[in-house]
Amino acid sequence: MTLTHSGVAPASTLFGRGAFGRLERELLDLGFEPVTATEDTITVFRSDEIAAGGGESTTFEVVFDRRPCMATATIIPGGARESCGPRITLTSQVPAVTQIVALYGALNPDPVAAVESIACTYQLKPWSEGAVKSS
Repeated sequence: MTLTHSGVAPASTLFGRGAFGRLERELLDLGFEPVTATEDTITVFRSDEIAAGGGESTTFEVVFDRRPCMATATIIPGGARESCGPRITLTSQVPAVTQIVALYGALNPDPVAAVESIACTYQLKPWSEGAVKSS
């Protein structure tokens, strides 16, 4: 197994299998990078620099626990780990489509942006093209 500069195997060798395979591939497509990996867990991270508003930084972390009979994916938006803020924990029984909806709900506080992201993921006609009208 090849290691990256951080000592973690490349995402392409860690992701895309098991109950969270679809969610893992989506995170990879969105630019999330593995920051820690053990036999049972993988933590991925992404930091977004927001140009407007003074270059604010928003972080997102997802922790996959792959222990048999206990598999979970925990989505930790914007610094919630430090503040014990809200997080979304999905079990391996949650359908892949629900995992994707939860991810985009956490990433996009604007409901229109969340729905458009989900529509794009599933290659549906985007909301902004008039499929659904926002109020």
